[in-house]
Order: sequence, then C-alpha cells, then structure tokens
Amino acid sequence: MKKRFLSLLVVAFSMSFLSMTPSFAADNWPAAPAPQWPANYVFDDIRLGQWIPCKADWNSINDCIQSLTWAKSDGSKKGESTFVPNPTFDPMLVKQIWETAKTPQGDTIDNYAHFDGIRAGTWTLPDGFVNSDGSNSVYVEAHVMMGGLQFRVITDSGANLPADSYATITLKSTNYSKHAGWILSNTKNPTVDIKNDLVVISGTPVVTPFDSTADGSTCTLNTKKAAGAQSMIQISVDMQNDQAIKAGDAIIGTNGLQCFTGVSFDANTHQLVVGVGQVHFNVDGSPVAGWFELQIKGSRAKQWWGMDPAIAVESVQVQVIYENGTSVIATTQAKYDKKNDWITLKSQGFHYSSPRLQISFGKAALKSTITCVKGKASKKVSGAKPVCPSGYKKK
Repeated sequence: MKKRFLSLLVVAFSMSFLSMTPSFAADNWPAAPAPQWPANYVFDDIRLGQWIPCKADWNSINDCIQSLTWAKSDGSKKGESTFVPNPTFDPMLVKQIWETAKTPQGDTIDNYAHFDGIRAGTWTLPDGFVNSDGSNSVYVEAHVMMGGLQFRVITDSGANLPADSYATITLKSTNYSKHAGWILSNTKNPTVDIKNDLVVISGTPVVTPFDSTADGSTCTLNTKKAAGAQSMIQISVDMQNDQAIKAGDAIIGTNGLQCFTGVSFDANTHQLVVGVGQVHFNVDGSPVAGWFELQIKGSRAKQWWGMDPAIAVESVQVQVIYENGTSVIATTQAKYDKKNDWITLKSQGFHYSSPRLQISFGKAALKSTITCVKGKASKKVSGAKPVCPSGYKKK
C-alpha cells in the first residue's frame, strides 16, 4: 500500500503516556491496539482506529462511514458514490497497526491506525464526476487520531479529486457528538453538522502542497520545499473531554494544517490565536500562498468579543506573526449571516512556515504603522504591535 502523508491532529502536550485499553467498540468489531496517548485523549465510547463503511453484513453499524455524495459547485449535477468492497477484506480478521509520526515538538506518537496491507474497498464517483487523471474511484478513510476524528477523501494515484465539486460525507457515531469541538479542514467552504448520531461533513477540495517526511522539520524550517501537491478532502473534528466550544460553533479551513498547533482565545487581548504551518515553497520553487477561513457562530463571537456580530465584521483584522517576530496584516473579508447566525472570515496574503494568526474584532483590531529602514531601503510595517524585520531599524 502506498504510504501517504496525513496531517497530525495534535497540540502541545506532556509526554506522560499511559497505555490504555481502548473500547472494542460496538458490534464486537476488532479495535486497533492500545495507542500510547495521554489518558485524556483516549475515549472508551468511540471506536479507536480505522472506521469502515456502515454494512450490516460486516457487523458495522456504528462509528462507520454511511455515505459520500457529490455536487458541482454551480449546482448543475449531483450524485452519490457507491462503495465497492474488497472481496479479500474481512473486518473480523484484518489486523490494524499504528502509523507513527513526529509532532511539531519532535515527539514520536501513534498518529493514526490503518489496516495492515489492505483496504476495505473503493468508492465509485457518480456519473459526471471524474478525477484529474480520468479515473472514477476514490478512497475514503475515517480514523481516530490523538486529537480527534480525521476524515479523508483521496485518490491513491496522486490525481486530484473532481474539479469544481463539493463533497458531503456522512458518518454514523452514537457518542461522537458529545466530545466534538473545533472543526479543522484543508478544504474551502467547510461545513460540519453534528446531530444525534450523524456527523455530516462538506467541503470543496483544494490542491495543497505537502511534505512526505514525518520528522517534524516542516514546522521548523521555513526554507523547505514541497514534495508534491494534491487535492483531497481532509477534515478533522477535534475531540475533548473538557469542551471549550460547542460542536460546530467554529470551523477552520486552511492550507496550514500540516503544522497546526492549536486554537485558543486570549482574554487579555481579546484575540483568537491559531497556530498553523506549511512548507515554504511549492514544487516549482514559488512561495506557498497561505489562506485561512473561519466560520464562527455569532453568539460565540459576541461572547468572546462583546460586540454585535454585524458590527464586529466591519472591523476584523488577521495579524500574521512570523517566527522572527515580524508581522503582516492579511487581506481579509468578513460577513455576517444574521439568519443563520454565522460570521464568515476569509484571509490570504501571507506565507509559511509556522506563523501565528491573531484574529481581532472591534477595538482589538486597532493597529499602528511604523517605518523601518535598512541603508537606503525603507518599508512600512503595520500591526497591533508592529516590529521591524531582521536587519531593519525603526525610523
């Protein structure tokens, strides 16, 4: 089986690992071996490891993939994928193993579980939808990682998913909703709806550069070049016992999930802080253009920023702070959908490797501009606390 990159869904943590005995899940379906994770990341009411399609004859009726549907972005076509099982796959006999990886902090962890040397099957695209190489099948994966549930749709040939399309995946899980928090995605226009025992995930696939190494260097070297680029749908639903945010209240989309280090709200500065990261250069040597999308419930934004959401979007700012202390203000558009109580924010105009994004509304978005000089060269830097680039001095 071809080895492919999967984003780490982890944040900084103490390396006091415990060997836990995971649930064998409902349906008497075999689970992965116990992962070496901190105790607060192991759940005894959710199947750990690789999930498979919901099939009664496989005794898979919970923590499973229910459906995959497609629609053209312009609404002209839609259809449902058909699961084609691998005739040699037996879910009761197959072995699961953990793929290991390094965190941005350099620690080795059990990253995600997968079937050893075999797949459950493929999903055939509906009529009118084809991959970039003309093929009509995709692989669908869902598995619990240390930070949550990660779902992926991808081809195994390196081809891109159908262009100008919008995919919707439905997962069935009796207990997942009570653990779900932040939604993280490498797709644009991501949506997640969690009700009762269904998790409905949608997104538009975007071609994203990737680094195939798992040594953590992508997140520390801003001179690294991508090993390739491919469109896929990769959405993670963060899991947490001590829930900081209600499931579906906030959805993040970015091409910087490869070095994602967490989301937090700074009550002192009234800023939402997001750690992202990616290789600095595309395969062709051009800098990777960063993009970031945030959808957040207006009621949640009002709680954090103390502002009417309709007013808040008029003064939004996304400040990008790089490792060397320099910062830029990303180009950002924001709007508020009063009917559905959603703030949608879209930012671009920054680069990687591992910057920190600080999102402000209202008074917190006030910024100043300084002039920095280096010999005859001069440049202006704007931000809440602007700092001159390395080698420059404030005029």
